[in-house]
Formats: sequence, structure tokens, C-alpha cells
Amino acid sequence: MSEQKKLKYLFIVEFADGSSYMQTPEDKSAIEPETRNCYYDVLQSGKTIRRFSIVSQEGEKHTLTVDLGSGIFYHNGFALLLESDKLPTLPDKFNLIWYHQVTRDQMMTFAKKSGEVIKTEDMPEFREYFIGWQCVINGKNYQQKIGVA
Repeated sequence: MSEQKKLKYLFIVEFADGSSYMQTPEDKSAIEPETRNCYYDVLQSGKTIRRFSIVSQEGEKHTLTVDLGSGIFYHNGFALLLESDKLPTLPDKFNLIWYHQVTRDQMMTFAKKSGEVIKTEDMPEFREYFIGWQCVINGKNYQQKIGVA
């Protein structure tokens, strides 16, 4: 079993009722720690998410936030305006988009004649984090997301 990689960004959820939830560095659910991650606890809360942020854990602290009430993104508290289709009206609800994707490469050495694998070396993984929103207005789907590595 491989050792768990340290997450470069952890999330913080601010709920509409004023409460909040912070992802732990181990990313284990408080409800089902053996099989689930922290986001499971957010989903099980049944609460409405007002703001969702990811906070850097290495070097200089950076916070990237999406406000699901307004659809506005923030970096360290400063509003970011992303170019995209203009919404015809404010939707009833912005739905959260949040995920991270991991790319893992391997360096493989093959025997030229037989094609057998002689050596396999894992390369450092590359992880990207994305947050954003999605909504439907008059039957048309809109979404915006922003990513960091």
C-alpha cells in the first residue's frame, strides 16, 4: 500500500447558517473514517454551502474562494472576474464544482530484444485543484471554474 501524499490545498466550507467545516490534512471523514474522506461529511451535513475555499498548505498562504450566493471568485479576499458568457439573470442556485485530479507518470526501462520491463520508477505526481460553480438558467447550462496546481 502506498503512503498518502500530503495535500497541497485543503478546503474550508462556510455554510449558509454561519457554521463552517475544515478538511483535515489526513482527509478522513469524522463519520466514516475508514472508508470516506472529509467531503463526505460536508455532503452528509445536509447544509447549504455558501462559500467554498481552498487554502494552500505550503509556502506563502493563498486562499481561493467561490461564493455560491453571487458566483464571484476571490483570491486572498480580492474579487476575480473571469471572462465567460454573461448570465442572463442571477440563477436560483449556484451548484458547487470541486475536484482535484492527479497525474502519475512512471519511467520504464525495457530490454530492447525481449521487450521485458527491466526497471520501473515512479515520477513525482502532479495534482491540480479546481473549484467553481454550475447553474441552469432557462434550460441552458452555465459553469465557471478555476484551477491551481
